[in-house]
Amino acid sequence: MGEVSEKSPINVKPAVTKASAKRVGGFPSIFYQAFAVYGLVDYLDNGNVVARLYNADASTSERNFTAAELTDGSTYTTWLDGANTAVTRVAKLYNQLGDSDLDLSHPSASSRPNYEASENTLRFDQAGYFAYTNLYTLSSDSGDRVSAAFGGNSTSNDTTIVLGARKKDSSLYGLPASGRTLFALRDGFSPTYAYNAYHKALSIKQASYSDDIGITVRDDDGEFVTAFHDVFDHSTLKTYIGEVFRQPVPGVTSTDMNLFVNTTQEVDTNTTDLGNDIDLATILLGDNRYVMKGAMLFNKILTSDEKSELHNRMAEDY
Repeated sequence: MGEVSEKSPINVKPAVTKASAKRVGGFPSIFYQAFAVYGLVDYLDNGNVVARLYNADASTSERNFTAAELTDGSTYTTWLDGANTAVTRVAKLYNQLGDSDLDLSHPSASSRPNYEASENTLRFDQAGYFAYTNLYTLSSDSGDRVSAAFGGNSTSNDTTIVLGARKKDSSLYGLPASGRTLFALRDGFSPTYAYNAYHKALSIKQASYSDDIGITVRDDDGEFVTAFHDVFDHSTLKTYIGEVFRQPVPGVTSTDMNLFVNTTQEVDTNTTDLGNDIDLATILLGDNRYVMKGAMLFNKILTSDEKSELHNRMAEDY
C-alpha cells in the first residue's frame, strides 16, 4: 500500500477536428471553446482520465480514473480492495482540454474534497474550524495563463464561470459558509480567502444563514460588487452560469454581471463601480460546503444557444 499508480493523462490540448468538435446530432461542442473543463463526467467524450482519487487504505493510495471507470460498478470497488469508501478524497481534477498547467489539486490529503461514490460527485466539507476543502492550480505557469485570459476588466477579459452544483442538504449544517466563494478566479498572493481578495467568482452572500448564490467581483482598488439570486438549491444539481463582461462604452467603465440558473437568467446587474484592474492568477474550486459534478471557465460570453447546449449536456448527469 502507499504505492502511487499512474495512468498518464493526455496533457496536450487535443486537436479539434470536425469529427471531435461535434456531438451526436451534428451540433458543435461548446466544451472545446472553454478555457478549462473539470468534472467527474467526460464532457469531451474522449475517454481520458478525469480525476485522481486518494484513499490511504486502498490497493494503491492514489489512482487515476476515467469517467467510465468511476461508474462501471467494478473498477472503483476493485481499487478500494475493502477500504472504507467514506474516506476517499479527490486529489486532482484534470483539465479535460489537456493543458496540465490548469489541473486542480491540493498537496494536503486532509484538505481535499470527499468523493461521494454513490452519486459520483465531489463534496466540499469542512477541513477544520471555518476551513473547507478545495482544489486549485499549482503550476508555476498557470498564473500567467489565468491573468492573460481573465485578469483586468476590459473587453478582452470576458469571463464566464460555470458550476454544476447543489447545496449539501436542507439542514442548517448543509448551508454553505456565508461570504465565501464556490468557484473563483482569484489573485495569487493574498493570504485571505477569495471573497476578500481580488476575484471574479460564483459566491455565497455574506449574511446570517445565507444560501443566496450569485456573481461577485473585487477589483484592485477594493471596489466590491455583488449580485445574488435568492436560493442555492439543495434538491438537485443545477447549472449556475456567471458572467462578467465590460461593455464597449467609450469613456465609461460599465460592467455587466449576470447569473443564469440552468438557462434562466436570475441576476442582471450593470455597474460602473469596477475599475480596469483585477489581479487574477489562480483558479480555486471549493473552499465552501457544497456538492458538485462539473465546472468550467470560458474567456467569452456564451450565446443563448451555447448556454442551452452547455446546460443540456451537463444535466444529462444530474
